[in-house]
Amino acid sequence: MGSRVLVTAAGYQGDVLPFVSVARELVSRGQVVPFAGAEEAWVAAWLRPLGDEPIDAAWLVTMCDLLPPAVFSRTTSPVKAASIEYVVHLVTGESSVPAGEYVYLSCRSPLANEGFAVEDATMWAPDGSVLAVARQTRLAGA
Repeated sequence: MGSRVLVTAAGYQGDVLPFVSVARELVSRGQVVPFAGAEEAWVAAWLRPLGDEPIDAAWLVTMCDLLPPAVFSRTTSPVKAASIEYVVHLVTGESSVPAGEYVYLSCRSPLANEGFAVEDATMWAPDGSVLAVARQTRLAGA
């Protein structure tokens, strides 16, 4: 897959997170990285909850916004990418992903113009079925 990193709440020091619902393990794809000056605005990763936390609707909505903005893969340094609108559509109310399994999140930005970027995210279950799709509009630029 790629390199593994434990992602925790920003600025929190310690072994246990105060909000377990945001704890997750992320496996990034080495060729899809921020600030690489790539030709395509795309970021992707495999992720899963830590421990026995279920993959429920709240987890899916939160994780669809986990990765850095897709436009970051086209740039060579950070730029503004504030969220203006964020919408998630869940394919089903209940996830059938077993505890401990990874889901795949892919985020692409097909359009950026005049200081705005649109980002589309899709999250897949291990069996290849779609769990959620999201669209985010960002204020983007230097």
